[in-house]
Amino acid sequence: MDREVSKSGSPLKAILFTAEESETKSKLDTKLNEYIDINLPKVVRGDMTWEDYKGGLGQFQDSNDEVCEIMQGHFE
Repeated sequence: MDREVSKSGSPLKAILFTAEESETKSKLDTKLNEYIDINLPKVVRGDMTWEDYKGGLGQFQDSNDEVCEIMQGHFE
């Protein structure tokens, strides 16, 4: 079986999340994608400023930090 190889030539490590980790990441991904899908077009149309858009992304910081901790735990 062939293994995936990164650009550096080293094998990519498969990340196997627990069910809880997968659920946490999936929830954040869904909420973040919904925010982007709804609000980015508003920025393009001029109905929302870029600063307001970026400010709205702040609501995801705690969840994003949690996902980063999950990911980091798999690389240590």
